Amino acid sequence: MGRIRLRRLLTAGLVLILFLSLVASAVGVAALVRGYLWNRSKQETMAAARGVERFLTAPQDNPERAARWERRTERLRANGPPVNRALRRFNRGPGQLLLIKDGQLAVEHEDQERDWSPLLPELKAGLHVEEFEGERWMVFVQDVESPLADRFAIVRPWSPSVKVVRTLVLYQIVASLIVLVLALGAVSFFARRLSRPLEELREKTKAVGRAQVEKLQPSAVLEISDLQASFLDMSRRVEEAMSSQRRFVADASHELKTPLTAISGMLELMKNRPEMEAEDRAQALQVAKKEADRMESLIADLLLLSRAQARRSGEKSDVVLAPHVEEQIETLKLLFPDQQFQIQGDLELSHPINPGAFSRVARNLLENAAHYAGGKPIEIEFGENEEGKTFSVRDRGPGIPEEKLEHLFERFYRTDSGRARTDGGHGLGLAIVKALVEEAGGKITCRSVEKQGSEFLVTFKKS
Repeated sequence: MGRIRLRRLLTAGLVLILFLSLVASAVGVAALVRGYLWNRSKQETMAAARGVERFLTAPQDNPERAARWERRTERLRANGPPVNRALRRFNRGPGQLLLIKDGQLAVEHEDQERDWSPLLPELKAGLHVEEFEGERWMVFVQDVESPLADRFAIVRPWSPSVKVVRTLVLYQIVASLIVLVLALGAVSFFARRLSRPLEELREKTKAVGRAQVEKLQPSAVLEISDLQASFLDMSRRVEEAMSSQRRFVADASHELKTPLTAISGMLELMKNRPEMEAEDRAQALQVAKKEADRMESLIADLLLLSRAQARRSGEKSDVVLAPHVEEQIETLKLLFPDQQFQIQGDLELSHPINPGAFSRVARNLLENAAHYAGGKPIEIEFGENEEGKTFSVRDRGPGIPEEKLEHLFERFYRTDSGRARTDGGHGLGLAIVKALVEEAGGKITCRSVEKQGSEFLVTFKKS
């Protein structure tokens, strides 16, 4: 199917709707006017018919009046022409009353302009329209029992009414064409105004991913203005994501390059010194193994982070949180034998999460706190607040500078003070925690005061 521009589509659609509306209006008005004229003529005709019927038929309820009617009728039959003058009062406007006796005109009219005799065979009882001498006539025919006629017909011109309706339709057509021309100009103008920001949006869309879209000419249409705002927000987020991806690739390459360089150096050393002492060779192999383990750990962390951000870290189940934290504490006591851990709060608190994912969250937060607690007790607390279920880890270490808190959960980010790398980490621990918590429908925040310590608070929304 061929494509069509929005401007043309809007113009064609609105003009078509307007055209159909005008046509419907013209047809409706014509029908209303025709109906009005027909009903008015019908009322006048029926009123005249009732008068003629009373004139031609004898009264049944009053003998005296019936006698007078008999004498008048005999006089009219005897005199002839006076019948015209007696019936003329029933002719309303240009209409004509015809008295019919034995299929012929019963009365010759003094001022008759037309010979109605050819019409008589076509007449049938009731109200209808007849064509006669190139004109259209409204004809009402009724049978009567009278010495003067056995039926009468009231003929009224209908062609003038038809002409009025046709003239009205013609005027409406002319007016509709004028309105359509004006509407075409107005619709084209507004369609251009409507499509211009969309065309600009289309051109700017082509630049997404290659350059930052700074601004757009704001539209006066609310929906398009909202669309522009959404597009700019999307463009900003795409640029941020791509920048983050570029930083991620650069940082990952740097982190992988360091152990690879060390491994390559140790292997080159052993290759160039075949006479190396066994103790030196063992030491070189140990260094290479350590760096290989470090690289393996980095790759595993990157994979875990990627799965968490893609919401694919594992199947969820309703997990009681405290036992998983206690399990990680037992492991960390082997690495930090002098460190104390204090658990408090609701130890039966549970939440739908992948068990392995929560264990990794607890391990990273506890190990992070243990590195910088300075031997002071680490407090772990479970509870609930208005936002949801909470799990917090608080240490009494050196704290984190305020200006660095906003970068704390970024990949490969390390603080230069209290959180400096002393354990050979990669700077992915808190980024992994954030991704795993968000995958489980929660959020993590950090409150820290320098020289007083830090608290990491995980909040899971109530399910």
